[in-house]
Amino acid sequence: MKTKLNVFCVLMMLLMVVDVIVAMVVNANDMAQGFSDGWKDGASGVALTGGEVFAMLLTPVVLGFAIAAIICIVRFILNVNRDEVFTQKNVSLLRWFGIDMIVAMASCMLMNLAANFSAGDEWTNMIEGMIGGIFALIMAEAFCIGIKLQEEQNLTI
Repeated sequence: MKTKLNVFCVLMMLLMVVDVIVAMVVNANDMAQGFSDGWKDGASGVALTGGEVFAMLLTPVVLGFAIAAIICIVRFILNVNRDEVFTQKNVSLLRWFGIDMIVAMASCMLMNLAANFSAGDEWTNMIEGMIGGIFALIMAEAFCIGIKLQEEQNLTI
């Protein structure tokens, strides 16, 4: 059972990393064009709109929560590798992972709304990320139930 859980955890981590890399590669031209346009606008003195400033200020929040989510899932995988599966620490890590994912995706949606960006694929990816966060919260509750069952079994003679 531990092997399956390890495989699934590593697979989930790899998929998250691949998703980030693919998103960066696919959007590399758009990012370069946006940087170039911003550089030209900055040189010519074009003022930013309020939505663009809000989006710019929200970017570190999105990155912070995304990095926190990655740290939580890595710590969870390491705990599972140490045979610490049904512990309160893992429940807490899964809950924080789920919350971090939901907040990061919701912040990203707000950022796109503020910058008047409405690409359908981007919204779909953000909603999928939020669904992943909700799934992590469900898994945390399943682990919590597992801990309670394990404690009851330990008390049974």
